[in-house]
Amino acid sequence: MGAYNQGGNLKVEYYHMYNGKFENSSFTQADSLIDQTINTRVNKNGNTVYCKQYNALAGIVRLIEIKTFTGADNRDYEALKIFLSDDSGVCCLSTGSDYKQARDFYNIMENIQINKPLILNAWTNKEGRTTVFFKQEINGKLENVPTQYYYYDNKIPGYIYQNNCPAPQEIQKSTGKEYNFYNMVQFFKPKLIAFNAKIEEKFGKLFNSASDQDSMIQNNITGSQSQSSQPSQSSQLLTGGEDDLPF
Repeated sequence: MGAYNQGGNLKVEYYHMYNGKFENSSFTQADSLIDQTINTRVNKNGNTVYCKQYNALAGIVRLIEIKTFTGADNRDYEALKIFLSDDSGVCCLSTGSDYKQARDFYNIMENIQINKPLILNAWTNKEGRTTVFFKQEINGKLENVPTQYYYYDNKIPGYIYQNNCPAPQEIQKSTGKEYNFYNMVQFFKPKLIAFNAKIEEKFGKLFNSASDQDSMIQNNITGSQSQSSQPSQSSQLLTGGEDDLPF
């Protein structure tokens, strides 16, 4: 996970989803000559990516936020960032604010026991769709954190939304159905703020200032379009990485 540099300052390792794995692609060719555990792949632009991939991330939840930024295509995007900490430092999973793993996190967020580590397990089904399971120790066993706002009903089959959680807007296109989750993300933003206040009351601030955090942010951020007029790209980019995005 994360680490501390020689000056004792906090170092954050940033991860995104790529091919059903949690990937840190911040490494260089020089790093790979020293660390033999660094893998390589070629992105869609033909560039070599030096990375490490994992099936799971774990740690105490220290900060959850949605950040808006402008992509290379001059469009605004939103990224959900989940910061986890342990004795070695801090890691952050960055994903589109309306992607499936983000929505599933919102669904269990208020049931997280903030004094216990949260384990993120990535699993990919035979159709190639990736799900992140959020687990904690519950009654002495490692269990999925209970959901609160929606669940999948096999009898329909389909999702049931409850506790005032808005369902996604269905958009019919020539290529098939797409879904816009903008209203759902807006519904969860105040709850995210309240959850962060609870964490801060327990542990204090993770970063001393916004500038401290921004100075650590790397370029491998993933995000989704933040405008309500744009349909979500979650269905197309569900298992993608940073080089599958339009910026």
